[in-house]
Amino acid sequence: MASYFSKHPEPFSIEDILEYAANSKHRRIDFIAEAVSRLIISVSKHLTRHELVLELLNKWLRRNEAEVIDATAEAASTIVRNLTPEDQNHMIANWIDIVTENQRGRSGQDRGLISVLFKIFPSVSASQQSIIVALHKRWNTGHDIESRAAILQYLATTTAITSHIESFSDIIVEGLDDYTTNARGDVGSLVRIEAVKATSAIFQTSPQNHTHSTDSLYGKTLRIAAEKLDKVRIEAQLAIAQTLTP
Repeated sequence: MASYFSKHPEPFSIEDILEYAANSKHRRIDFIAEAVSRLIISVSKHLTRHELVLELLNKWLRRNEAEVIDATAEAASTIVRNLTPEDQNHMIANWIDIVTENQRGRSGQDRGLISVLFKIFPSVSASQQSIIVALHKRWNTGHDIESRAAILQYLATTTAITSHIESFSDIIVEGLDDYTTNARGDVGSLVRIEAVKATSAIFQTSPQNHTHSTDSLYGKTLRIAAEKLDKVRIEAQLAIAQTLTP
């Protein structure tokens, strides 16, 4: 990307960069996706070609690299907040449709979309119920370990885990009980670890946020704290330790 513009020293605009990114055949498109996404975040209030921006971001949201997901989801959520209510609802509905479509054979490729739905969740009250339903549908479709782990991972970092505990507690409970095994071994441990982290986030909230459904998480986390698998056991022990701190 830098080499391209070094050969074209004349002044270039944000639109030039977006066009380059849209047509680039660079072998490391993940670098371009991350860099342009961070640029979009910094200049979001001055962008006018929202259609091209969202076209790019929607394409990059399907990538698997963690750095790309973080940057692209943040950029997408920033842009959506600047749209008109009608365009905002249309974009959210599009993301929901993609997340809930049949993902068989495409394990984990919706992590970016799951991330952006959680990022925009606090600021789109009119769409919150639709997002909750969509995430539950994705959770129950095909038992995709990577997508289940992603739902729990991003849930743990959003205010939804405190503002909508009752809406997501069933997912956390199921995650704590995921002992799925396949040729890779105990792949369910990936889900259990993220479920424990989500439980830990709940334990950190004030007591008035705790309900009967969240109380049941304590016993399951205590059980996991005695597991043989080191990574899972240690994460659970840290979560339990928080409840013992004065």
